[in-house]
Amino acid sequence: MRRFIQELRQGDRNEFPGLDPRTQVPFVRLVLEEFGKGQKLADQERTRAIGVILDMVERIRQEIRIVGFWRNMYAREVLTKALVRDLDGCRLCPAGRERDLAQRLVALAKENHVSLTA
Repeated sequence: MRRFIQELRQGDRNEFPGLDPRTQVPFVRLVLEEFGKGQKLADQERTRAIGVILDMVERIRQEIRIVGFWRNMYAREVLTKALVRDLDGCRLCPAGRERDLAQRLVALAKENHVSLTA
C-alpha cells in the first residue's frame, strides 16, 4: 500500500511540477477536471487556469485558518461566494456550475484542513 501511495505522489509531481501534491494538486485536479470536461486544454489555458486555482487555494488557506471557521456557516458561505466570483470571473467552469464547484472546493478544503493549515 505504501508503494502505491508513493507512485501516486510521484505521478502528481510529474504531472504538476512545482506544485505541492498535498495542498495544491487536489484543488488543481478538481477544477481542471470540471473545466476540461469534453475538451482538451491548450498549454497556455492550462497554465492560466493553474495560476487562478493556486490563488483560490491561497484564499482558502487564509480563510480556514480562522479559529472556528468550520463551525461558522456565515464564514463558509462568504468563502463559497468568493470562489464563485473567482470561477465566474476567469471562466474556469461551465456557466451555471460555478456554485457547485465552489461548494466542492470548500468540501475538499475541509477534508484537507490539516495539510492546508500546517
